[in-house]
Amino acid sequence: MKFQVAVVLSVLMTVVVLGDEAPVVATLEGRISGVLEKSTNNKVFYSYYSIPFAMPPLGSLRLKDPVPAKPWEGVLNGSVLPEMCLQVPFVDTVAGVKLPPRDLAGSEDCLFLNVFTPKDAAELPIIVYIHGGGYFSGGAREYLPHVLLNHDIVLVVLQYRLGTLGFLSTEDSVIPGNFGLKDQTLALQWVQKNIHNFGGDKSKVTIMGQSAGAASVHYHILSPKSSGLFARAIMHSGTALSSWALTRTHRAQAMYVAENLGCPTLEGSEALLKCLQAADAPALAALAQDFFKWFILPMTLSPRVDGDFVPDEPGLLLREGRYTKVDLLAGAVSQEGAMFTHAMLANEDLVSALESNFRTNGPLSLQCHTESNDPAGMALQVYQYYLGQGKLNPLAQSEQLTQMFSDRLVKVDLEQLMLQQARQSINTTTFRYLLTHRAQLSFADFNTQIGLHCESHNHQIPLSSLLGL
Repeated sequence: MKFQVAVVLSVLMTVVVLGDEAPVVATLEGRISGVLEKSTNNKVFYSYYSIPFAMPPLGSLRLKDPVPAKPWEGVLNGSVLPEMCLQVPFVDTVAGVKLPPRDLAGSEDCLFLNVFTPKDAAELPIIVYIHGGGYFSGGAREYLPHVLLNHDIVLVVLQYRLGTLGFLSTEDSVIPGNFGLKDQTLALQWVQKNIHNFGGDKSKVTIMGQSAGAASVHYHILSPKSSGLFARAIMHSGTALSSWALTRTHRAQAMYVAENLGCPTLEGSEALLKCLQAADAPALAALAQDFFKWFILPMTLSPRVDGDFVPDEPGLLLREGRYTKVDLLAGAVSQEGAMFTHAMLANEDLVSALESNFRTNGPLSLQCHTESNDPAGMALQVYQYYLGQGKLNPLAQSEQLTQMFSDRLVKVDLEQLMLQQARQSINTTTFRYLLTHRAQLSFADFNTQIGLHCESHNHQIPLSSLLGL
């Protein structure tokens, strides 16, 4: 994972502040200054970092729907990258490291967005980017604009609450959950109200995301709460149909969190909420790690069907055509599951866990533990279909394992989405892609050290930004 960290840092270090000031922009909430930067093709653009679109979700606003940002006095400094939302870092999680609360990354005060716009921009199309990270990690600072701003577009990169702070729910109106998705919708509303001040055309918004960001894009297509806030969508390696993108056990998770923080579990949701709002934020966020039982699975702190933001099961909404019809580009990379195969190669405990207790860990490894009356039988059939009936050997079976994880976690659900989208959305355009390019340091080359490359699920977008793809 050291190579991964090095590449991520190299991305962050591509920010070059040239020292000249960008024009001060007046938004409905107040004025903000920016910085002048240059794209990889030496094209001048203006960057406005850390624009608040919501009130800090602290205290009584924790585990509540987001509230629009209040106006401010003076000129806000837009030259500093925002803190990521409080989270368990992805690199540590995939390495199997459980962190104490004090070592978590980010801040609870994190509902910011960045806007990047070409010099002399006027009525340009807009891309609003939603980061991935399994709904428990990620942030806007990982996605910088220096390649995309070679083109005449306005780019907005938003942040949203993650993990327990973004998706915990008591499955009632007190803590309804889906706060991270609601943060995204509020940011999209901000774009509609303010983006013209940055040279963007609010009627030409494309929402785009990767992994959990792609699933989020799909949720906005499905949700009536986001209708009218965008015109097109791009989804990389994820859908709302993905097994990891929907959870049905939120109340059980809320009770677990309550017990571990000393909060009441038998006095009703209001008492629980009051206790959680007073709890130490890092301690609350750190509990997200306890839900991972096999590698980073199951992913349980994710969206839920709440009857409001997500009015029904995503598959049913799709089949019945109950969603916003927009032009859609969606796809995947050829070896989405390489990250999971590499985890098995690097950590023998994952293989041992499958061999010693497949009844429990087999379904967890495929995120099918809640999808069948016999999840162990279902998991066994899947493993045998891809690997045969012999002994599990990750090195010899690396390609088959990668195909299994790729199909299960991304590709099969993507196939269903594209078929339904093409059938239901007859007045819009649907495109599908598959990225098969394999680089010299491919994450999916199991005969070399672990690399970092865009054709593995987790790294499609950051490295494609570096390569200019």
